[in-house]
Amino acid sequence: MRRLRLMTWNVHSARGLDRRVDLARIAAVIEPWDADVIALQEIDARSRRSKGVDQLQALGERLGRRALFCATMPRAGGLYGHGLLCRWPVRDSWSRPLPVAPGSEPRAWLRTRLEATGASSVDVLSTHLSLGPSDRARQAAMLAKEVVQTTVRPDRALVLVGDLNSRPGSASYQLLASVLRDACREASERVSPTWPSPAPFVRIDHVLVAGPVRARAAMVVRTAETRVASDHLPVVVDLELDVETVAAA
Repeated sequence: MRRLRLMTWNVHSARGLDRRVDLARIAAVIEPWDADVIALQEIDARSRRSKGVDQLQALGERLGRRALFCATMPRAGGLYGHGLLCRWPVRDSWSRPLPVAPGSEPRAWLRTRLEATGASSVDVLSTHLSLGPSDRARQAAMLAKEVVQTTVRPDRALVLVGDLNSRPGSASYQLLASVLRDACREASERVSPTWPSPAPFVRIDHVLVAGPVRARAAMVVRTAETRVASDHLPVVVDLELDVETVAAA
């Protein structure tokens, strides 16, 4: 077995509810958790509103993680999207667009194959789904198809993570849950909401898994700092990967 600690957080371009853009504050929340994989949504790269900073790269340098950015659209003279910070070796990484209605904000998913140990690997699919339910349903269908194609063999480990804008019970969540397991529910009988951060009432940030990986612990990080650093709360999940049964990529 090998442990994989994963965090997911929509950081709102590091712009807190106090209207202050503070990337150091975001880093200070993330760092103590020492996560192996950190999925971040709403990230700016060299945009004017973020003072020209490549936010993901800057966080990666501070935290000692490799930064993998998935740009979805231009914004304020730079780029905007989501990405991963990874401590484990990266074997491969690529992105694909997700379906959206004409005129809707572009969306995409990033697929990263991480080396677990020796010849074994785990695939992490990170994304940020649309607000509109019809777009979300089509996006969930595409991701579910990708999961099924990947996990036709029971020894393939896969994690889908991100701001899915889908509460449990919604059509898009149920579609994804038909081919993946909810890691937070697997690890805990009580699963906390993640949005909005000052007084959360709905869980829309998720970690879903398939294959020889089990969730052993999960929590939503709700502190004085996270209540103001972004409009979402971070989610941290401890996974155990059965490296003896995970197939080589």
